[in-house]
Amino acid sequence: MGSGVEAGVKRVAAAVDTVLQANPKGKTVICLENMAGQGTILGKSFEELAAMRDGVTDKSRVGVCFDTCHAYAAGQDFADASSYGALFDSFEETVGLGALKCFQFNDSMFEFASNRDRHEHIGKGFLGLEAFRLIVNDKRFDGFPMVLETNPEDDECTGWKKDLAQLRKLVGKTEPIKSKKKGQQKL
Repeated sequence: MGSGVEAGVKRVAAAVDTVLQANPKGKTVICLENMAGQGTILGKSFEELAAMRDGVTDKSRVGVCFDTCHAYAAGQDFADASSYGALFDSFEETVGLGALKCFQFNDSMFEFASNRDRHEHIGKGFLGLEAFRLIVNDKRFDGFPMVLETNPEDDECTGWKKDLAQLRKLVGKTEPIKSKKKGQQKL
């Protein structure tokens, strides 16, 4: 705290190196996750993620997890085809798509660039369905792990079941989904 981004990035890279060196023959890949930009947390920008990964000795064992709510809350727009293309072009240039290993899916309870990390069910938040439609139909991400990070709601995981059903409806859908107000998007 208080030492700045550069010092923080170096500490993260050193910590990851320590973990990897403790098991040099391991095959586990550590994924750095993008963050929403709250407080002094690192990883809000692609530049910070790239710097952390670049500081690690064995980059082959370090990837990136893309959290959809965090990106939107951090001010990284990908809610329509144009912004989606620009965002992943920027990711490719800064971090490299080869470093992207998985997605955490969640809508955003708060507005774009709010720097607030509050997850919402798929299609019920400010991000909306179009961003998810674009990701699940992007051939570059075929076979990628895509993990729900929403509220299960109850012992029957009703929330997750609804979110999975919503995502499945998006697979193969070619028509863009128009943005609506929070909580009003349905297929």
